[in-house]
Amino acid sequence: MKTRLLMALFLSLLLGIMAFGACAKTTTLIVPATTVTIPAVATTLPAVTVTLPSQSTTIPATTIKIPSSITVLPETTISSPEVRTPSGFLPTTPTNITTHMARILDYLIDRCLLCHGQTGAYNQFPLPPAWDGAVYRSYVHTGYYFVVPGSIQDHTGRTADTCLTCHKFIK
Repeated sequence: MKTRLLMALFLSLLLGIMAFGACAKTTTLIVPATTVTIPAVATTLPAVTVTLPSQSTTIPATTIKIPSSITVLPETTISSPEVRTPSGFLPTTPTNITTHMARILDYLIDRCLLCHGQTGAYNQFPLPPAWDGAVYRSYVHTGYYFVVPGSIQDHTGRTADTCLTCHKFIK
């Protein structure tokens, strides 16, 4: 119960920072140290009989005890995320590929997701709710854009087969 109350308080403070942080460049919140006590727990698992062909084994009842623990969460400082003004939406017409490393290395032509995949890619493709072209090193769209789920700009679930369907490779 105490942990839930602390989490609710923490989330309320964080939401407040995000709401009022729009006026400031950066905002920080200092969360004081907190002691959380988890009580001891004991549970008994009943005996179980396992029967195999020509053999029967009974596993006796077992009591499992988890001791109580006290954890001190240290004081910490939390910075609110940077509040940015989006540049709007990405265009609905996909960009043609005219200058690209794949033009030099034919090996890369149909392997778009090696560099532009969904997770951890250096040049990640656009995903909802927003995409930052500067962070993902786009040369064409360098702003911060809204990405509507299910729109043409939303690349969720795209495969290497779909890349060159929309983005025409022009040599």
